[in-house]
Parts: sequence; structure tokens; C-alpha cells
Amino acid sequence: MPIPRTRTEEESRTLLREWLAGRVGADQDVAVRDLTRPHTGYSGETLLFEATWGRGADTRCERLVARVRTTGFDFFPDVDMTLHYDVLRALDSTDVPAPRPWWFQDVDGSPFGEPFFVMSQI
Repeated sequence: MPIPRTRTEEESRTLLREWLAGRVGADQDVAVRDLTRPHTGYSGETLLFEATWGRGADTRCERLVARVRTTGFDFFPDVDMTLHYDVLRALDSTDVPAPRPWWFQDVDGSPFGEPFFVMSQI
């Protein structure tokens, strides 16, 4: 069975760090650590990581997850990453336990060449 194309962990870490710098402010110190890519199936690539940004007392540290639409072979060719993100946003204002959605990036401007979103790890 074909396997979706992925990047190395170092490539993913660099792409995430550069992308996050644009989200939180380029003047912030941004770091991405402890990136892992668990094998989770074929509907999307999962990247678990810890991100820190800010300076001094204003430093923030978050454990995050990036869900990237698969590149190359698509077992589920119609995966709608926008819908996944919108459902998380809708659940965010309820009592239903769900990860906090942080950001969505469509294919335009995506460092991965595919749409993706970032949410909190739970």
C-alpha cells in the first residue's frame, strides 16, 4: 500500500517554527521542541510538539498538535480540514471536552503545501 509523503521531523520543526513566528509576531522568540509524528492513519499527518514564544516574563509555552492534510497518496481524498477546524471552534464554546483550536492555514501560505490546523494537546 502506498504511504503518504512526509517530511523529516527536523524539516517539520523548522517549517512550524517559521510559520508560528508569523502567527505570534516575528519579534517574538519562537521555539518548537519535542516534535513527534505518531503513526495515526491516512486521513492526515499528526505532529505533536511544544511551542514557546515571547520574551522574559511574557513567554508562553503550549503543547500543540498540527493536523496536516496528507500529501501524495490520499486514502481519504476528500478530507476537509476546514470542516475539522470549524467543528473544534464550535465545540470550544461548549462544555464538550475537545482540544482548543488555535489556528487554521489554508493551502495558500501553508509551509506544508497542504491545509492544516493547530490545536491544543489534550
